[in-house]
Amino acid sequence: MKAVGQLLVYEKRLKRDYRKILILPKGMRATARDVLVSLDIAIVDYDDVRSGVIFHWGSALDQ
Repeated sequence: MKAVGQLLVYEKRLKRDYRKILILPKGMRATARDVLVSLDIAIVDYDDVRSGVIFHWGSALDQ
């Protein structure tokens, strides 16, 4: 969860709000996802496949 701290600290250092997006492996527990969403952090899932990585952007970039 180091990335969460980086996202929150960066926002404070900039002294303004910005859209926070965290890229995580697919299958993260629902409770952890709920905490991230409550912190206003969008989640992008990814799958590690033989040919590379597949990102599941969903609605993370909508706004």
